[in-house]
Amino acid sequence: MFVNLQISNQMIEELLKYSWIDRKTRAIFIEFTLFNVDENVFIHITLLSEFPETGGVLTSHVIKQFRPYQHVGGVGILTFIGEIIAVISISIFFVKKIIYLHRTGKKSLQNIWNILDIVIIALFFLCTITYIGRLINISRSMDKFQRNKLKFVNFSHIVLWDDLFNIFLACDIFFITLRLMRILNFNNRINHMGYIFSHVSKDVSGCLCMFVVVHLAFVCFGYLIFGRQLETYKNMFVAATTLTNAIIGKNTINDLFVTEPILGRLYYFMFVVFLLWVIMTMLNATLNVGISKAKNNFIKKSSVINAKHMWNLVAEAIEVFIPFDILRKKRTNLQRYKVTKDASFITEEIYQEKREPVIYFDNY
Repeated sequence: MFVNLQISNQMIEELLKYSWIDRKTRAIFIEFTLFNVDENVFIHITLLSEFPETGGVLTSHVIKQFRPYQHVGGVGILTFIGEIIAVISISIFFVKKIIYLHRTGKKSLQNIWNILDIVIIALFFLCTITYIGRLINISRSMDKFQRNKLKFVNFSHIVLWDDLFNIFLACDIFFITLRLMRILNFNNRINHMGYIFSHVSKDVSGCLCMFVVVHLAFVCFGYLIFGRQLETYKNMFVAATTLTNAIIGKNTINDLFVTEPILGRLYYFMFVVFLLWVIMTMLNATLNVGISKAKNNFIKKSSVINAKHMWNLVAEAIEVFIPFDILRKKRTNLQRYKVTKDASFITEEIYQEKREPVIYFDNY
């Protein structure tokens, strides 16, 4: 198309005149990009009209937004500073983890937290690759646009890179959040919950596998039967999202009942019976049995949080930026000598602490 309504209409008439669009046409795509200057947002829009052999028209649309210029204004500068801090932090963390794995070998992989650290680093590198790829493609597309502003420039590949970056970043943030939960080990509730899940992990895994199989079956059925008429079942991902929302109470069943009065009601009834009543009840029963068994065997830890424990947590959190030895000195066996009031004898105590040895004298 052209950036002029009259010329664009003439182009459409020419397509119809010379039979580029006729009875044999199966789909028409219309793609264009809008730019919001105030919000610094590009909006890529795809409109699709499909013409099946049975007749009729099936329409759909895809609207994606992305920011071509990431570091504009105060928020952009703050984002840039955060990105620099993230790169430095992960780089230091990566070097320390490589040294740790080299020293410990395969034994370190038996710890779930070390595996989680490796996953976090791998996802961060994937985020970095997609971030750089997005910048390169944005730069090339904007150069094409600047050379000829009347020519169509396709931004669909930039939308793909932006979606990949957001997916990897979301997964990385999720695993980092799980990693940060390790500092809650001093809490008895967290320890109890972890003990329960470790006790019933095999039974819960079986219930979850059954849940996934049944859920996938309903997703496939909904997509095949209702995908042509309903937007909420237009593809597998959207259908899975619709049924997941139904589990948490966000139902969209009115359109389903209007489109298929009998089959739609039967489909939703079977979904509620098998997925919500049967499988969820089995999962709850499994958890209840595990809770009752683990409740008697669980040994509570002290929930007292002293200043030393909190300082260790803070030091562990910020040791990414400051070397570990600067924050706290190595623990060694030190001697403290204490002179009693009557000075009749001197007691010697051997213990561990972080400070240098000090000799205390009572005032007498």
